[in-house]
Amino acid sequence: NLDAEAYIKMASGLSRSSDEDSIYIIHADGTSEVLDTGFFSASVKILKGDTIVVPLYIKETNYLEVWDSVSRILASFAITIATINTLGII
Repeated sequence: NLDAEAYIKMASGLSRSSDEDSIYIIHADGTSEVLDTGFFSASVKILKGDTIVVPLYIKETNYLEVWDSVSRILASFAITIATINTLGII
């Protein structure tokens, strides 16, 4: 007679790495249903044999930002080497 949120709380709750917006229920008959946690949402009835799936949150990587950071680090390193070479420290 409990809802999905109560079962998740009984299983120690959500972790920091869980994707709260993508929780879904796999029913015993093989159908699946997304758990809508909105204010006006109807609670999903959990029956015997149902499985609550809480996926991990996966951050998408923006490769343009990665290469921008790498190029800035390499440019700073090159400027440092050029400065040391110009001062005759090496």
